[in-house]
Amino acid sequence: AARNMGLRQARGAVTILLDSDLVVPPTFVAAHVAALAAEEKIGVNSYVYRTETPMDVANVPFGGIHAVLADVLIPDHRDRFNLFERPDAIEEGYFLDSNAVSFRTKDLMALEGFDETFIGWGHEDTDLGYRMGARGFKLRFIKTDAVAYHLHHPLVENKEAEQQVNWERMRLKWRLQLDDIYVPLGTLPIEIAAIRSDQPGEPVQVRLDLKASQTLRFLAPYVQLDVTDGILQAIRWCQSPERVMPTGQPQP
Repeated sequence: AARNMGLRQARGAVTILLDSDLVVPPTFVAAHVAALAAEEKIGVNSYVYRTETPMDVANVPFGGIHAVLADVLIPDHRDRFNLFERPDAIEEGYFLDSNAVSFRTKDLMALEGFDETFIGWGHEDTDLGYRMGARGFKLRFIKTDAVAYHLHHPLVENKEAEQQVNWERMRLKWRLQLDDIYVPLGTLPIEIAAIRSDQPGEPVQVRLDLKASQTLRFLAPYVQLDVTDGILQAIRWCQSPERVMPTGQPQP
């Protein structure tokens, strides 16, 4: 609701959403603006390091922050999906994280901002990512000149409970056939076995290692993983008669 209120007041051509616990470089805004200018119907997400312990960097010049935090940094969780090395914007909008994301203001308005029925912590941005995919928007990931640092802080006591409630809202809204488990796609374990064809041009086939992961056991009927040279490139929903979006169109 707070973000939507800000969006309604926006007068610029570009809207950047930035969480208050991030430290960003002086080049951050320019990097986002340049990425948005390169193509139509996209959102732009940038790289965020997290920290596992509190560290005071209030008086540290930005260029020295990485060295100060080096021992407590946690890489962006989307690193393992090779998202920041992709040459093109991706269709898998569910990787969107609104802590450091930008849109053309008109596009974010066209997507109707955030669903305010998500109360408390979590997944209002996942929902926005799903709507991006449903409406033909793509998501570009950038790292150069846009790396941010999330400063460690205490968590609210009810975060996990709110997260569970909001994931259930996601599951019902998008008719995700995932039983009652909480499976944020951005944190899926990559426990897979790739079966490659020797014939050039044939699609990569992937099977799930169901014994290795209870999470993937639930997901097996519903997803296809695209793997190239051992790197997970994409997670795609498999369509079925039961899996349709509220618009009546097949779910991406």
